Order: sequence, then structure tokens, then C-alpha cells
Amino acid sequence: MEGRQAITWYESWGAPTYAISDAAVSELRAAEHFDGCMELPSPEEVFRCLFDATEAVLGVCVAGHEFPIG
Repeated sequence: MEGRQAITWYESWGAPTYAISDAAVSELRAAEHFDGCMELPSPEEVFRCLFDATEAVLGVCVAGHEFPIG
């Protein structure tokens, strides 16, 4: 989206539920954030940093919910 924004959500599942987070418009981090990730000491820290792409939730499009699975 324009203005460094993206639609974000996550899903998690495992008996007994399937959960979906809020679908939200979020502000993306500046490109410099990702350059800094590559300087972290461990692969795990680099991975977490690269996947931490948003700074702030600007609005919720669809509220999070969950439902049972079997």
C-alpha cells in the first residue's frame, strides 16, 4: 500500500482451536531497520529482526477470532 503501509495478520492452530489475529493496516519499518538486522550476532536474532516488519497498527480491518478444530 502507499505510504509504507501493509495489511498484516497471523494464524495459529493446534487442537483445540484455530486462531486468527486482527487483520490490520500497519506501518512498515524504514529500510534501515532491515540493514541493521544483518549486523546482529546470531541467525536467530537476524531472523526475528527481519520478520519484525511493522512499527504500529494504524487500524483494524477485521477483528481477530478463533474457532474449534478437532
